[in-house]
Order: sequence, then structure tokens, then C-alpha cells
Amino acid sequence: MVRCWSLLLLLVPLSWSQSLPDAPSATRVADKQFWSLTAVNGAITLSDVLTTSFLVGKGSACPYEIGSPGLYGLKAPPARVAAVMGSAFAASVATSYFLKKYNVRIWKLKLWTVPQIYNAKPHVEGAVHNLRFCR
Repeated sequence: MVRCWSLLLLLVPLSWSQSLPDAPSATRVADKQFWSLTAVNGAITLSDVLTTSFLVGKGSACPYEIGSPGLYGLKAPPARVAAVMGSAFAASVATSYFLKKYNVRIWKLKLWTVPQIYNAKPHVEGAVHNLRFCR
């Protein structure tokens, strides 16, 4: 009896995930929600680029980059910081666009927001750290 219930508990969620996908519609992929999240992600990334470029390595409070010295170098040259963070931003936006375009989801959770949120989180932490400790 326990085996039957455990088998049932394992197979029911799998059967829910095997439902048919939604029919394609004529809606735009890059809608207002997408552009709003992209703008927030861009502003957060830009704030981290500016604080890392202009505050880190310029004074005695933060003499060198501690977050990602392998990516930017210890003195964090502005061009390299902008190139690395800009490419990560572009990759997160492109990934988010394709996840939204192909309607990728786990059960009811739409996954198109995940890459941009994943990209924004360390940039928020980095910008706040730079503003707090590197002035």
C-alpha cells in the first residue's frame, strides 16, 4: 500500500508537467514587463559599473577589487569593467528574451525573469558595497 501511494506521489507531478503547451498567439515577446525588467537590470548594472570604475582602486578605502579580481584586475580599469558587465547584461537580456519567446516554464512559474534577476543581484550588492565602503 505504501508503494502505491509513493508511486502515485511521484507520478502525479510528472503528469502535470506533461500537459500540452499553450497555443501560439500573436502577442509581442518584448512587452512592457520585459522592457521594465530590462531597464531595472540595466540601471543596476550601470550603477555597479560606475561605482566600480570610479571608486575602486582610486583611494585608500578600497585599494583593489575584491569581488572579481580575475575578471577586472586588481585596479579595475573602467573599459574592462564596462566590457565585462555589459556583456553579462547583454547575455542575461538575450537569454531572458528567448525564454519568454519559447514560453519556457516549470509548472506555472515562467522562467524568463530568472536570468535578469540572477544578473542584477550581485550588481546591487557590488554597488551598495562600493558606495558604502569605498568613498
